[in-house]
Amino acid sequence: MRIYLPLLRTELADLELPSRNAVAATEEFQRKYHEEGFDIEDYEFISMMVAAGLCKELGADMRIVAAADCEATEVGHGMVQPASLSWEDVVSIHVDGTEGRALVAAGKWEEAGAE
Repeated sequence: MRIYLPLLRTELADLELPSRNAVAATEEFQRKYHEEGFDIEDYEFISMMVAAGLCKELGADMRIVAAADCEATEVGHGMVQPASLSWEDVVSIHVDGTEGRALVAAGKWEEAGAE
């Protein structure tokens, strides 16, 4: 399953990824965000954006999301708990650009999500 794990900047240097819930385009998630004509890539993009928004709850000063392929247990509403997750499972890392960082720094998380 492709998961999207919100990260803090300091966690990028850690040897192990944090054990926390992530977001995935589960069937329940797809029903929640259903739009006619959406395919799995659309739902995965939305999953990544939801994970980016969760960075705020972590106290982050920017949005960083690791996309990884791993086994995970659904905990509801598109949230999943990875069974075991290592840096080898990570397929990409998504980080705010200059404009996104400026919006987040100004407390405009919703606007950053629309960029």
